Amino acid sequence: MQAVIVAGGWGSRLESLAADTAPVLLPIAGRPFIDYLLARLVSEGIDDVILLLDRHAEQVERYVGIGERHRVRIRTMRDGESPLDVLGSVKQAEEWLDSTFCLVRGNAYPRIDLQSAYRALLSRPEPVLMAVHANRDARYPNDIDLRGNSVSRYDTIAPGPQHDYRFVGLTLLRSMVIDEMRPASPVGEQAFYGGLATDARIAAYVTDTPSFEVTSPETLAHFTEAVARGMVSV
Repeated sequence: MQAVIVAGGWGSRLESLAADTAPVLLPIAGRPFIDYLLARLVSEGIDDVILLLDRHAEQVERYVGIGERHRVRIRTMRDGESPLDVLGSVKQAEEWLDSTFCLVRGNAYPRIDLQSAYRALLSRPEPVLMAVHANRDARYPNDIDLRGNSVSRYDTIAPGPQHDYRFVGLTLLRSMVIDEMRPASPVGEQAFYGGLATDARIAAYVTDTPSFEVTSPETLAHFTEAVARGMVSV
């Protein structure tokens, strides 16, 4: 199974912690965050990884190589001179994509059963399946509404307790939705997922297990605590 990891970004909410390093390389208990994320994905059956990079791309490429250390095939692609945002970067890597692939935020640590999620997608007519959690932890703002077992709204513009669910940073996509996109155009998650939700084209995969992310000093501390408690390992 293939995973596309969006590993660029500025990590602006991490303040000075990510000033001189790629956010995916932030050290946690002596290991960069990317080690934990890749170990998790490999344990769930991922054997092919595409890393989409922009800022500090050379740092990430130097560290991951072609994947020998992580027991997975790794290829990298950079945005180039003009940032393409999340889905624009995915479109740029279109010729590398499998017919079904997993798209993961580089600052997320999704704790889901990926094989179960994949089977769920195969049973649904929608081209996208989004992993969501009925979150009650204030460190992680909610941004998802459901209608039945489909995503009816994706809202990163005004996240908060008015929404019942949180996107945990992982979707499974049929590549047909990438084929439909215009090439070489910046496309963010809000425009992409928001439009698909409006058109009832995103199935929901609801998980009871909380996931982590590394997007702020508070969530970084939470993830570090999880590592110390043995909830996360490499």
